[in-house]
Amino acid sequence: MMDTEYLTVSKAAKIKQCSRTTIYHQMKQGRINTYEFAGKQFVIKDETFENIQINRGVPFGKMEERLAQLEEKVSQLEEENKGLEERVIELEGKKKRATKRGKKGSK
Repeated sequence: MMDTEYLTVSKAAKIKQCSRTTIYHQMKQGRINTYEFAGKQFVIKDETFENIQINRGVPFGKMEERLAQLEEKVSQLEEENKGLEERVIELEGKKKRATKRGKKGSK
């Protein structure tokens, strides 16, 4: 039989590369198993803890919303870029025609 391993909140946060606040939040939501001893809470290092995926920083719904915003911005920038490319081609054509006229006039 395997001995149960208990982690401090700080150690659990370090393992999962997140803040202690995030660990406490996961504990409050019941996503991490805990054990209380002498008025302190410990994280039980079990399969649940090992398999939990912690989203750092931004809630998933907000990430989807932000991704949609960024995709829209990319589309806008691509349209602007297309317009700018067309304008550059137009100006280069005018420059070539003006250069040709200047050469004809100097002969």
